[in-house]
Amino acid sequence: MKNNPLVLLIKQVLFNGEQVDVKDWAKLFAFSKGHSLGTLFYYATKDRTDIPEDTRRAVLRHYLAQINQQAGQDYLREKLYQAFNAHQIKFAPIKGLVLRDLYPKPDMRTSCDVDFLYQPTQKQMVEKVLVDFGFNKVSENINHGEWTSGIVTVENHHALFDHDDRFAEYYNDVWSKLIVKDQSEYTFTQEDFYVYFIVHSAKHFLSGGFGVRTILDIYLYNKKIQLDKEKTCKELEILGLKTFEKQVLALAEYWFDNAPSNEQLVELEKYVLASGTYGTVTNSANARATGKNSSEKGARITFWFRTIFPSYANMKSAYPILKKAWFLLPFAWVYRWFHVLFTRPKRIGKTIDNSKSVSKSHVEFLQRVKQIAGLEK
Repeated sequence: MKNNPLVLLIKQVLFNGEQVDVKDWAKLFAFSKGHSLGTLFYYATKDRTDIPEDTRRAVLRHYLAQINQQAGQDYLREKLYQAFNAHQIKFAPIKGLVLRDLYPKPDMRTSCDVDFLYQPTQKQMVEKVLVDFGFNKVSENINHGEWTSGIVTVENHHALFDHDDRFAEYYNDVWSKLIVKDQSEYTFTQEDFYVYFIVHSAKHFLSGGFGVRTILDIYLYNKKIQLDKEKTCKELEILGLKTFEKQVLALAEYWFDNAPSNEQLVELEKYVLASGTYGTVTNSANARATGKNSSEKGARITFWFRTIFPSYANMKSAYPILKKAWFLLPFAWVYRWFHVLFTRPKRIGKTIDNSKSVSKSHVEFLQRVKQIAGLEK
């Protein structure tokens, strides 16, 4: 197994690795953007003279656009948090914001939106602040809402996971795991944030995959933060994620520390490199079809069954009335079919295309990867 050129570029920028010989800069740049590492790619290439001029300009444009978006995001985030403090709204920033501090320069690791946790009893106050700052609600799921100002996207979470999610019970009383940082702002301890990030990564891994940036984030967190490993290991074992963390770290150490590889890491690397930042449609479609299918036909039948008859957990997120009247689920399925047929016909075409990407070999590959990661259950 040979290190990917993007991995080698990361080593060059962050870990004093050797300069990488690249044959197709445009292709590698596109691959980097697919893993949300376009700004880090800029730092790896800004002083090189062997890059075609059109690619150099594209890299610079992308970098400046990302920095501009991040600056706007940072400005609005600080204003929002000041307002939350002023109104005594308890909140806790989560996800990407915390990870940016691990990098030599924050703009090497941009984030696509602002995520924070708040208490359900303060939902109206939170939404009033968002409206006052010019945000409009885009959607609302069972545990969070999505808002946009046109430039910045905010996800306000009143719970980290759906109540029937495999990790929900562990985070049922998440505020007991948080400590006061400043005024109304709360934060995880370093160990609890790490555990949460591993859980969040496992969720992406199962639903469609994650990319190089996630492996890099986990690696840097372990290298730069003095963690109580006894505590994190204990909590990950409770969550059933000890093997997952072990394998992810093994891949990171192969990439960035030149540690030895094995057949399992070959499979895991293949999955990560092909997934992009948040996974792929193909992975998602095949993940939906995973099961005890002995044929490609069986896998596609499973895909279509789960597409046409979504689970109760997913349906009640879209149709809140089901929370109080679960017996209306069959009628909700029928309503959903006609709603999609008449208002979103293009979605049907996309679903048909997705079904074509389902194959026995890909389903079996995902099953192997899940087994390697200890997530087969």
